[in-house]
Amino acid sequence: MGPAMVIVGSHDHLTPLRLANRVAELLPQAQLQAVDGSGHQVMQEAPRRLAELIDRFAVDTRRGAGS
Repeated sequence: MGPAMVIVGSHDHLTPLRLANRVAELLPQAQLQAVDGSGHQVMQEAPRRLAELIDRFAVDTRRGAGS
């Protein structure tokens, strides 16, 4: 299994930060990113921030794969 990123809204009541953190802990190469002020629907509430996180993760992962 390769790198993974778990993204959670800081105000998510369906998947609270503590549960998202546990998911990230269970994945061998995971990082957790909390989006401040967002709830469960990060993709609707903070689409630009979500895109930035995904873009940065993709670039960092690509760089890591080349080394």
